[in-house]
Amino acid sequence: MDNGAGTTASPSGMALPLRRALVAEIRTNDGNETLVEVTWVYDARDPLAVSAVFTTSGGSPVVWTFARDLLVDGLEGPVGEGDVQVWPASDDDVALVCVALASPSGEAVVGFDAAEVEEFCRASLVRVPRGSEVVTGLDELISALLG
Repeated sequence: MDNGAGTTASPSGMALPLRRALVAEIRTNDGNETLVEVTWVYDARDPLAVSAVFTTSGGSPVVWTFARDLLVDGLEGPVGEGDVQVWPASDDDVALVCVALASPSGEAVVGFDAAEVEEFCRASLVRVPRGSEVVTGLDELISALLG
């Protein structure tokens, strides 16, 4: 069910996660380039995060979850340190958003069409605007950690 604001609700009334499937070019640290299907996911129940779900040839999805702000801010300029970095770029006059991912098993840079990423980010910000994110269960988590 669409409420007119682009938010789809489940029968229970909870907003379903926002999903956007894209085809991206992935370049690995060994120089290989290949096209890969990536589904961006934003779930308002975890309002500070986005996930990129990579469909692999083996069929097992590879999921990277990181701060939504990295993706949003990476549309305008380079951001991030460590395992995830995001920056705008262009290739043959096509605006891109590059996402560098690093893990113990290797590194890759993934190039996405900037307009499609911007549309996904805009839709996530309609669902949960910056500054209004509420993380539920934080008190319970702190209690469990301090135990």
